[in-house]
Amino acid sequence: MNARHLVRLCAAAALAGSFSSLAAAETAYNASGTGTAIDRSVVRQIGDNHLAIMHMAEYSEFKPDTADNPMAGLNGDCFGFIEVLGMSTQGNGFCQWTDIAGNGVTVRWEVDSLNQDGSTNGNWRFVAGTGPWEGVSGGGTYTVSMGEGQTRTNKITGAYVLPD
Repeated sequence: MNARHLVRLCAAAALAGSFSSLAAAETAYNASGTGTAIDRSVVRQIGDNHLAIMHMAEYSEFKPDTADNPMAGLNGDCFGFIEVLGMSTQGNGFCQWTDIAGNGVTVRWEVDSLNQDGSTNGNWRFVAGTGPWEGVSGGGTYTVSMGEGQTRTNKITGAYVLPD
């Protein structure tokens, strides 16, 4: 094979790759909504104004702000570790949720701040999924607020994309 044929072959392969990526369809969704959970975390005081939290929350249902959102009804567990030193907070973990059809999706979360009322703020992003969640990408921000007893409310914002 001469150099001219090799250049043509490479150009054709590159062009075919460009067309195949155009053919891959995706659907974008608004991720804004509210999740309700029961907090099962264990808090340990490790010093003055210094806490270590083994975070565990059981989410019963996610209610999106928009209709026809695949996140509707997501439920499952979130778990991780949070360190609080005064009003400084750091930590991260994962949520493993199941949709109403039984497909799984995993989210990674990171705590950014602790508010005076005990609520926490942070970022989240999708990292894996099965079924229609395979190939999911996106994320956003969250605020988890304290409710009555062990009830927590997680208000999230953001966006995500699912392959068609």
